[in-house]
This record gives sequence, C-alpha cells and structure tokens, in this order.
Amino acid sequence: MGILRSFILTLLLLASASAFARPVSWPGGWTSMQRNSFEESRLHLHYSQNAFNSYGLVLEDSHQSDAKYAGLQWNHLLKRRNTRYSQANLYFKAQLGVLDAVNEEELAATIGIGGDWETRRYFTSYEASYREADNLNDGNFKHAARIGIAPYVAEYGNWHTWLMLQVDHLPDAEDDVVITPLVRLFKGNYLFEAGMSDEQDALFNWIIRY
Repeated sequence: MGILRSFILTLLLLASASAFARPVSWPGGWTSMQRNSFEESRLHLHYSQNAFNSYGLVLEDSHQSDAKYAGLQWNHLLKRRNTRYSQANLYFKAQLGVLDAVNEEELAATIGIGGDWETRRYFTSYEASYREADNLNDGNFKHAARIGIAPYVAEYGNWHTWLMLQVDHLPDAEDDVVITPLVRLFKGNYLFEAGMSDEQDALFNWIIRY
C-alpha cells in the first residue's frame, strides 16, 4: 500500500472523530444529497422530523461491483457539542433495503456511525458502515476520513471555501485505499464538492437543504 498511504490513512483515522454531510437538518427540513465517486453514485433524500432524527430514501449504483441498492435510512443525532469556537456532532445511521448484486435481489441491512468536528478554519470527519446481505458473503465494511482547512474565513451569507483531503478504506476492494484531494464550496443551503482521486477517478457531490 506504500508508506505514505499508510501514514496518511493512520493519521486521518486517528485524528478524525466524525460524517461528510450532516444527515439531520432543522425540524421540518428536507435535504437532498447526491454523491459521485470512484466507489458509487448515490442519492439520499431525507426529511428531518426534529433536531435529532431524519428519515429518507437511499439509492446506490456501485462502480466497484455493478451492484444496485434501494433502501430506507434512519439518521439519529447521538451527541452535539457546541463551544464558542467549534462544533462537534456524532450520528448513528441504519438502513434496510434491497440489494441486487448478482442479478438476484436480497434483503440488506446497514448500520453506520459518523460525525464531524469543525471550527471556522479547520475541519475533520470520520464515517464507517457495515452492510449485511446473503450475497455479500462475509458482509461489507468500509470507512473514510477527511481533514480540511479554509484558506480564508468568510462572513455569514458569503461563499465559503474548504480545501480537503479524503481517504477511503474499502478492505474488500482491489484498490483498498483511495486518496482524494477536493474543494468544497458552500453558501447558505447549497454545498458543492469536486476532486480527483489518486486513481484518476472524479469526485462530484452536492447537497441542497430546503
């Protein structure tokens, strides 16, 4: 895997406490999240019942195995800690859906945990999930981490910019560690991300809250 890759992966996994996109918004709010990466194309639409729980639909198309998945997801805010200069969040996630991995549909269950910690200048996050289904043999575990820095501190209501480094670890994949530098832009309820992995796979994500 290489000394540099191993060092970066270890550093990020130890430094991170937390998910790339907060899965619970304000009470009564809707959120649509779309993700394109080396691993999959994913669409997640959810409704926040209150400040602690959201429920939604997840659709996934895997680029690693050509598997397709459709399921329902519950997101629960376990802990939020606000200080004068930072905020930290910890979430639990659970899914139940149908996985079509080898032209055969199977019931699949997924659990995960993730969170984030950030100031106006620094960002770190971590997320992990495990999926179980009959045609996955021993199940599927994956996790990922990010660190980021804002090159400038923008005022409220302006465009914010983050420079980030993402590390994905998929133990069962041929390329089990993928490193992706990316740029995040957001303003108000809109967020966009774009990057290119060390395997030359493009990343493009967007989030809209309404």
